[in-house]
Amino acid sequence: DAAIRKSGQAVLMVRPESIRLSPTPPNNGRSVWTGVVTRTSYLGSFIEYDVEIADQKLLAVRYDPAESDLYPVRQSVYVQFLQENAYLLPNE
Repeated sequence: DAAIRKSGQAVLMVRPESIRLSPTPPNNGRSVWTGVVTRTSYLGSFIEYDVEIADQKLLAVRYDPAESDLYPVRQSVYVQFLQENAYLLPNE
């Protein structure tokens, strides 16, 4: 996008259900970030997490969560998302 190239700034948009959390480093060759769970909200058929990464807060949603998908507040997690589910928008 020309606006992104001109300003050198962009906003990364990722749908919350496209964000994947794991307690151990994934070994799949994709980019990974470390974060800390700051909020957990179990809502029956899905669970919401607020995850802080380098002073930025992400919302992650996991539908039909298994026991291995449950992370308490203050737990360190590894964060990934599929590149095809991410979009760069001009920072306006």
